[in-house]
Amino acid sequence: MTDFDRRRALEAALAATSAASVELMKRFRPAGGEIRAWQKAPGAPVTDADVASDRAIAAALEAGGAPGEILSEEGQAGEKTGAALTWLVDPLCGTLPYRYGLAHWGINVALRDVNSLEIAVLAVPTAGDVFLAARGHGVARNGNRYTARAPHAPLSEAAVCVEIDNGSEWPIYAPGVTRWAPAIGAINMYSSIAYPASQLIQGRLAALVVYRVAPVHVAAGALLAAELGLRVSDVRGAPVDWSQDGDLPSLVIGWPEHHAALIEAISRA
Repeated sequence: MTDFDRRRALEAALAATSAASVELMKRFRPAGGEIRAWQKAPGAPVTDADVASDRAIAAALEAGGAPGEILSEEGQAGEKTGAALTWLVDPLCGTLPYRYGLAHWGINVALRDVNSLEIAVLAVPTAGDVFLAARGHGVARNGNRYTARAPHAPLSEAAVCVEIDNGSEWPIYAPGVTRWAPAIGAINMYSSIAYPASQLIQGRLAALVVYRVAPVHVAAGALLAAELGLRVSDVRGAPVDWSQDGDLPSLVIGWPEHHAALIEAISRA
C-alpha cells in the first residue's frame, strides 16, 4: 500500500468535484444556451462542457497537492508516469443526457492505489448531492455520515439499471440481457453511470449492471457501494481487477440479496 495523506487527497477531490460542478451547471440548461459538441470517436460524443470540467478537476487536484497522476475520460492531464497512485476521472458521466437537458448525469473522481480503490467522490449537481468515501471509513453525503437501506422488494419486483457504453455494442450484449431480464422487475437506462450509482446507493435501485466499461466511469460508484455493504463483481461473480486502465468486460454492483439473485439469474442465462 502506498503511503499518502488521505485527508489532503480527500480535500483535493472534493475541491475538484466542486470546481467541475460550477463549470457544468453554468453551461447546463436553461442558463447554458447552446453547447458545442463533436465526436471524439464513433459513438463517443464530447462537449465543451466535458473539457471545461476536466480542466477544472485537473487544476484543483494540482492546486490541492493531490498525490499521483490523472487518468481522465477526456485526457487533459498529460502522459502517464507509471505512478502507483492514479486518479480515475470522468468529468461528465452522462454527456448525452447533459447535452439534451436531462438531469441524470454526474461527476466521478476516484483514487486508485495499484489494484485498490482508496478514495471516491461522486457528485450529482442537479440533485445537490456529493457522496464521498475513503476505503475502510464509510460514506459521507453532503458532509454528513451516510447509511442506506436496500430496496425491500425482491429482485423480481425491483428495478435494475443496465448500461452499455456504446450503442453500437448493443447487438453483442442485448441477447444475453434479454435472457436474464425476466428475473427482474424492471430495467432502467440513463446513458450515465454516475447517476444510477447515486440512485443505487440510496436504495432506489437494486443493482447496476455495466458491460464494456472503463474504470474511470465506475470506480467512484464501486467504492461508495462497497463501503455501504453492497457487492461488487463481474457478471460471473468474480472480483474486479482495478489495476487495468482499459475497459472492464463487465461489472455488477448490487445490494447483497439482489446481487446474489442477479448473478444466479445471469449464470442460468
